[in-house]
Amino acid sequence: MFYITSTGCGDDPSYLQRLKEAAEGLGDAAYDGQLGVTTTHLIARSDVDPETGEPSKKYKAAVQHGLEIVRPEWVLESERAGRWLPAEDFRLGEGRTLGNCTDVASLSSVV
Repeated sequence: MFYITSTGCGDDPSYLQRLKEAAEGLGDAAYDGQLGVTTTHLIARSDVDPETGEPSKKYKAAVQHGLEIVRPEWVLESERAGRWLPAEDFRLGEGRTLGNCTDVASLSSVV
């Protein structure tokens, strides 16, 4: 079972709803706007927030806790295929580091 959330995917509610419906429609997945202790995957368009130029709190927490960080195409292309495609084929920022992520204490406190 995948527990998915997103960051940096824009403020367009229809796009976020599209990701949620696609993920849940494939089965074995639940989409939530919050990052929590059950989250397994973070969907992100970029490793930095375009407004601040820094990684978001969700992104930092996902890195810190070893979550799979993937581009939105993972969900959308999986939907087209009718099955979950390997997440590793859609990883974001592979091989890049964020440096010190110690400012994020725990997943339960990240919004």
